[in-house]
Parts: sequence; structure tokens; C-alpha cells
Amino acid sequence: MIQFLFAFHGWGLLVLRVILGVIMIKHGLPKLRHLEGTSESFHGMGFRPARFWALVAGAVEVFGGLLLLAGFFTQIAAFVIAVQFLVVIVFVNLRDGFSEWEYDLLILGSALMLVVSGAGMYSVDEMFRFILY
Repeated sequence: MIQFLFAFHGWGLLVLRVILGVIMIKHGLPKLRHLEGTSESFHGMGFRPARFWALVAGAVEVFGGLLLLAGFFTQIAAFVIAVQFLVVIVFVNLRDGFSEWEYDLLILGSALMLVVSGAGMYSVDEMFRFILY
């Protein structure tokens, strides 16, 4: 029974890591493709210099998502994603009510789960036994 639970835990982390990676890439590519529009949005939200922060946000999402997909430096990538979405929740969406930041909260929670647990099965981290805790 214990082996089954550990196997399920590994599969669950794999599924979480892949889904979150895909979501992050899908979330970040438009930011990088339309950097001028993203910069204007960031300027309107009060982030200065707006172009820099737009580029950082897009890069964190795309490259963090790619790292999650590969399971490479998973805990580091997930931590950076968690920090970004904590900033989004606190400084952008908190004032808009729960319905405006529930998606961001779900991403934050998923990223924190990967920070605490690592990559799970079928990852570069597992292959090299790279885990931070």
C-alpha cells in the first residue's frame, strides 16, 4: 500500500508539473510576442520600468514553464513562478475581489506544491537526484 501511495505521489507531481508548465508557456508567450502592448499594460498597473518588468514576467512564464516541462531545476523555477504570482495577487488583483485572482491563486498554490515536493517522476531532477530540501 505504501509503495502505491509513493507511486501515485510521483505521478501526481508529474501531472501537476506538466499542466502548470503548459499553462505558464501559454500565459507567457503572448507577453513576449506583444511586448509593446504588455509594457503599456504594466505601465498602467504601476510597474516601472514597464518594458523591463513585462520582459521579466514573460520570460519567467515561458522559461519557467519549459523548465517545469523538463523537470529541470523544478523547485527553483516553481519558486520564481510562485513569487511572480504572489506579486500579481498582492499588487494587481487583490483589490478586484476573489473572482479576479482565483486563477492566480491556483497557479501560486500549484507552484508552491512543486517547490515543496520537487519534480516527481520522469524528470531531469529525478535522473540526477537534484532536489533542494
